[in-house]
Amino acid sequence: MKIKSFFAHKSHGLSCALMAIALSPLSLVAAKPVEVVDNLKWTYSIFGTSARIENVAAVDGSRIEGVIQVPASFGGGATVVTALGYRAFARQEFLQGVRLPPSLGKIGPECFRGCKRLVSLELPPQVQTIGALAFSDCSGLRSIKLNEGLVTIERSAFRGCSSLKTIDFPTTLVSIGHEAFCDTRLESVELPDSVKSLGSEAFARCDRLETVTIGKGIAELPIRAFFQCENLRSVTFKDGFLDVIKPECFRRCKRLVSLELPSRVQTIGALAFSMCSGLRSVKLNEGLVTIERSAFRECSSLTAIAFPTTLENIGHEAFYSTPLNSVELPDSVKSLGSEVFGRCVSLERVTIGKGVVVLPIRAFVSCVNLRTVTIKEGYLDTIKSECFRGCKRLTEINVPSSVNVDKSAFKDCPFVR
Repeated sequence: MKIKSFFAHKSHGLSCALMAIALSPLSLVAAKPVEVVDNLKWTYSIFGTSARIENVAAVDGSRIEGVIQVPASFGGGATVVTALGYRAFARQEFLQGVRLPPSLGKIGPECFRGCKRLVSLELPPQVQTIGALAFSDCSGLRSIKLNEGLVTIERSAFRGCSSLKTIDFPTTLVSIGHEAFCDTRLESVELPDSVKSLGSEAFARCDRLETVTIGKGIAELPIRAFFQCENLRSVTFKDGFLDVIKPECFRRCKRLVSLELPSRVQTIGALAFSMCSGLRSVKLNEGLVTIERSAFRECSSLTAIAFPTTLENIGHEAFYSTPLNSVELPDSVKSLGSEVFGRCVSLERVTIGKGVVVLPIRAFVSCVNLRTVTIKEGYLDTIKSECFRGCKRLTEINVPSSVNVDKSAFKDCPFVR
């Protein structure tokens, strides 16, 4: 009896174990279907009557070379190919071209990433989305024809495509993601009016980029959108919805010569045009309210600028070390940041409008050629420490008797008593 009971117990335990294995989640996951077409094994997933290609490989295990045709359907036409999945063709380094089926609607993330010999591609008419990093590091890609109907280009989609010189954006495009065309060789960019969203660094470090046109639909130019595009010479803004130029947007665009802002811009972000050493002319719009810190710092060719009557705030070091000849602050300006015009060594004349309450620390420090400062009678209450320190040629300034002047405000100004 004991032996029988022992085996009965063991048999019951084994049955339970086998049942647990049979019902485990792994056993319930069906293998993805595979179909051979033109000596290539295509692995895909099925969603109703739609298929998404997950992987492709040569039947004999060899590398895939030349130009291939992506099947339009599988299962004798039962499922139609509508998407290419994550990394479906990634690192196929000898792939030179791909013909895509007309039913395709989406190219998934990293789909063709690192296909270094892929030269050209034409998207079929139903594609709406190009996924993140889909063509990144396709260093041989010279030509891609985007389709009318395309809506979204996700982040880093073409990042590092170092042979890509031209691209035409369709009039249906709405969104371009973060770093989408960063480190490419694009020579010009014309954003259609349909584009409403642009990601940070979308065209950063495009060192061959010379001309840019911003369409009407964009409300914000993002952080570092065109950062270090060192050959950028011309930026044209269509008059639309743009109201903010975010920090570092055009920083280090050394060959940018002139700029005219559209009518709705209210804010120029921190360092937005800093170190644009070729910038000679900037036309600020009526409606502009704020110029943030270091916005034009070290723009070493900027000799003149006219401030609009709507301007209220100019940030820390906004025009630091520029060769401005004169500065006339309108009565609308209420706030100035420290060192706002510091080391402007060509500056000779300054007029302070009625609205400024405080002249901040080192506002005009080391403006060694500054000779005349006119202060309009208004709300000025305080001149802070070292405000005019080192203005060695300053001979004429009218400070109202009611103003509190720090004892170091005019330090090293030999002609001011």
